[in-house]
Amino acid sequence: MDVNAAKDSAAIVVLGDSITDGHGATTNGNDRWPDVLAKKLQANAKTKNLSVLNHGIGGNHLLTDGLGPNALARVDRDILAQTGVRYVIVLEGINDFRQALA
Repeated sequence: MDVNAAKDSAAIVVLGDSITDGHGATTNGNDRWPDVLAKKLQANAKTKNLSVLNHGIGGNHLLTDGLGPNALARVDRDILAQTGVRYVIVLEGINDFRQALA
């Protein structure tokens, strides 16, 4: 969803796997790490113009498909196609390690 925002507004896309998606977080608790980041940004006058877009998918992999398209395949849709993105945080890889060790 796009909304009207101030000219100095920007977005941070958080691309990740279940750790980002919220595995282990309270259901509807808004206590995933991207939620905590957003609250901290909003509490600071210097960063209150930043929003956080959580693009975590449980079971995600860097280069191979898991429980959804892999992270590389998601770049266009989940990062480049999003309005106002200036920053990206990537937290991926644990599922790739698990697969390599299996």
